[in-house]
Amino acid sequence: MLLAVNSLLQYGENPKQIERILWMDAKRINCYAIDIFSDRYPMLKSLREIEQGILEGTIHVADQEQWFAPVCDDLLSEKAREHMETAWSIIEKIAVSENEPAIFEPHLRKQLIKEAADSFSVSEKTVGRYLRTFWRKGKTKYALAPSFEKRGGRGKPKASGQAKRGRPRKYSQGEGINITGDVEQIFVIVSSSGVKLRRAS
Repeated sequence: MLLAVNSLLQYGENPKQIERILWMDAKRINCYAIDIFSDRYPMLKSLREIEQGILEGTIHVADQEQWFAPVCDDLLSEKAREHMETAWSIIEKIAVSENEPAIFEPHLRKQLIKEAADSFSVSEKTVGRYLRTFWRKGKTKYALAPSFEKRGGRGKPKASGQAKRGRPRKYSQGEGINITGDVEQIFVIVSSSGVKLRRAS
């Protein structure tokens, strides 16, 4: 398979060891890639070693949509759009093709981040976070849209895993259950029917 910028590479069978190719030299000898699950900056990689790993089956080209769902512009909230536009106004000034591959070198990247931070009156830490997010999620403006669906909030339904949410029981034994959509529907039906539930002793 012909590798390209934005290709996702999975190492072995570990679904949490995936890198995104950000830049390749004209002779396809080296590339810069970033770990999409890490806060580290991109690292220089050998394209030939990657291609050899693909041939040997130790490296696989991962599906983009499996890790990053497309962002629907019409569904972005005003707050999410404002966040994205603010971040993009900063990133589009430094993460341009003219700055590649120099921006992947720590000394120039640090200089560009400092200039952007001073120009937009934000911290260098904020600029660095925007830049890594931009790279990890595909080098597009919409990569900077915040993932609000992953955050908790008052009045919002929480995702239910295997572990029991909430504090442990104090006066009775057992672990209890999480309130899923099916369980909630049972409560609604019972409540609307006027049936009184008796607390277990």
